Amino acid sequence: MSQMLELKRSKTQSHKGDIRVPREIRKCTYPGCINTFKTRITSNKKYCSVRQHNVPKEIRICAYEKCKNEFEVFCTSERKYCTSGCAGRQNGDNKKMEIITRVCAREECDNTFTCIETIPQKFCSKNCTNLSASQRIITKEERRKRSTAAKANWKKKGYREKVISRATQALNRPEVKKKRSKALKKWWANPVNKKKQLEAIFKGRDINPNNVEQKLMSLLDFLYPEEWKFVGDGKVWINGKCPDFINSSNTKLIEMFGDYWHSEEVTGLPMKQHVKERKAIFTSTGYEVLIIWEHELEGDLQQVKQRISSFCEAA
Repeated sequence: MSQMLELKRSKTQSHKGDIRVPREIRKCTYPGCINTFKTRITSNKKYCSVRQHNVPKEIRICAYEKCKNEFEVFCTSERKYCTSGCAGRQNGDNKKMEIITRVCAREECDNTFTCIETIPQKFCSKNCTNLSASQRIITKEERRKRSTAAKANWKKKGYREKVISRATQALNRPEVKKKRSKALKKWWANPVNKKKQLEAIFKGRDINPNNVEQKLMSLLDFLYPEEWKFVGDGKVWINGKCPDFINSSNTKLIEMFGDYWHSEEVTGLPMKQHVKERKAIFTSTGYEVLIIWEHELEGDLQQVKQRISSFCEAA
């Protein structure tokens, strides 16, 4: 037993040079119990389980000078304080914590801050901490190791389900939903962000002209060869909206309205109001707009040709 204690004492040297209290193995002193347990050599612990052996309890007074509350504990316990808070405050009163001034470790920041000497704080704020971490150069080898470890973990079904479950629970919290909604609305309010996102969406969809748009495109090519271009696939954006056809030689647009997708049932607006609002989006930037409905193309084409000609030839 003495050799075991000497070996344990040699292994208890911490990186700070402190000697921690070594531990020893004892036999439970409760009658009929043959269990053994590990405890510090300075402890007066006698039983392997105070609850199993019905060890009696006693009333003690908190050792913190400013508290003196009574609390109930097992008689074999070494507890002196009623709460961990009292224990921390007592330790704080016993140790005078020296406040020192440091300079922020981020190169671009010259701010100074005060902190307790024993706290290893390097940065003046959380913002500087995050910026310093984001500017740290990650080597290819470190990146490869992280990637390999992440892929290996993701292949484990239990780990994958745990991550997905936690993420789902976090995103479904009301305060998170409200915060994300507010952030997304602010992000979409920026015209540059909106245009960039819509262009990416249209590019991913690989949109082509539908049957009605192809019919109108053929009619435009017949009347005015190589003047009109189909841009309804997201090639051109004006005030956050994508027109269907644009003239390459002037500021004129043609919108092809489907009877269903531009009906009051879908838009929620009366037809005249919807047409007026749609035109206003383009006319506010100096464009002239002609709107042609699907039922017009399916009816009298001669009348559609006259409308297009009058629109194109107007000054």
